[in-house]
Amino acid sequence: MTLRKALLINFAQNYGIIALQFAGSIILARLLSPGEIGIFSVASALIALAQAVRDFGVGQYIIQERELTRERLRAAFSVSLLVAVVLAAITAGLSGVAADFYREPGVRNVMLVLSLNFLLIPFGQITLGYLQREMNFAAVAQVKIGSTVVHFAVSLVFAYAGHSYMSLAYASLANVLASAAIANLHRPAEIPWRMGFGEVRRVLSFGSLSVVSNLAGALAKGTADLVVGRMMSLVAVGLFSRAGGLIEIFNQGVMNALWAVALPHFSKTVREGGDVRGDYLRSAGFITGVAWPFFVVLALLGQPVVLLLYGEGWKDCIPLVKWFCLAYWVIAPFYLFSSVLIAIGQIGKVMWVELASLPVQFGLYVVGALTGDLEVVAAASVAYQGFKAVFVYLLLSRYLGFRLAVLAGALWRSLGVTVGTAVITLPVVMLSESIHAAVWLQILLGGVAATLAWLLSIFVLRHPLRGEALALIGRGVAVR
Repeated sequence: MTLRKALLINFAQNYGIIALQFAGSIILARLLSPGEIGIFSVASALIALAQAVRDFGVGQYIIQERELTRERLRAAFSVSLLVAVVLAAITAGLSGVAADFYREPGVRNVMLVLSLNFLLIPFGQITLGYLQREMNFAAVAQVKIGSTVVHFAVSLVFAYAGHSYMSLAYASLANVLASAAIANLHRPAEIPWRMGFGEVRRVLSFGSLSVVSNLAGALAKGTADLVVGRMMSLVAVGLFSRAGGLIEIFNQGVMNALWAVALPHFSKTVREGGDVRGDYLRSAGFITGVAWPFFVVLALLGQPVVLLLYGEGWKDCIPLVKWFCLAYWVIAPFYLFSSVLIAIGQIGKVMWVELASLPVQFGLYVVGALTGDLEVVAAASVAYQGFKAVFVYLLLSRYLGFRLAVLAGALWRSLGVTVGTAVITLPVVMLSESIHAAVWLQILLGGVAATLAWLLSIFVLRHPLRGEALALIGRGVAVR
């Protein structure tokens, strides 16, 4: 499968899943009370760390392994199954303690059902990893969309039937079961069912580094909430979280599809002796060509976007959005750093990036919180992402063999596209604000101006995205 086709399939899959999840959340909000959803949310949060290590990096191991033998596949399955049994036992064992702590028996019931998920995951995980390794994203899309449809249907049926918060637990279990079942419809004959321990040490060596990296990443996501919640207020946590949520629009709409393809593609390039450095630089150019203009436009339209999505009660998070846009603008060229480092056999370096960044992030947020100004905390995120960007650049320059001038050569057109987009969009935004246009109209005018400016810029500057745009136009004409 070509890279372009893989990306198209993943984008279609991603948007389909987002649409189903959005529709499901709206309907469930009318079938379940906040308290019922809260019980499930608490139980889910309690096993969040277990979720972070549930596959022990086995999926990534299968994708990046240069010589994937049957014995190594058996070892991967064995490790996955043993870890699953341990996590299921721990989760089930702690369910009663959690229920007593929260004085809510429902927490125990949900955790017991969710613990069964761990036991099912290994039976689909090996196949999914193998399909991704082989770039068979059509089959992967069937698995993910099919399991999402099952989750959607089961949650609504059981909620409508009066099963309260347990409907969400049953839906989660059905999702994993469906994922394993559909994956095994595509299971190649070369994947063995038997367990084997001859290559377990090799799998554990990779998996242990992956687990530490994932745990550090999970902690990093919650650092701001912990610091702000303890040193400032829960209201401040809400504002900070809502502002950060807008950035997730880009991650969910664009990056999730790219992340799914990046590791398999880079790993395949490495196995075939291709130019992985060139692939990374090209991908950085593509990503920044979209991300940089997006974050600039979001910063310009931060006020109407917040007011439209969240309402007047959330206007205090508007300044935070601008700082978050700047922070993610800084790190955008390195969005795929972990994928490329894992592909070249340097997962240990990914772990050290996450571990080294964590105390820096914590310290910067603490210093920001000490001022009592939430905007200073948001500004600290820029410093944190700047530190991480420098760290990652130094690693990539060493292991991929490029210098700053080479990276700049891959990104200068993206910078030009960003400037061109901003120069045309800014006057439109200022004009719409000056005439006190409705917030939806401000977003519409700004969005149209930004889109036209972006298209004009990528063609004038001959950005690599120009070729992709022409290919899409050509495909559309051919279909007609």
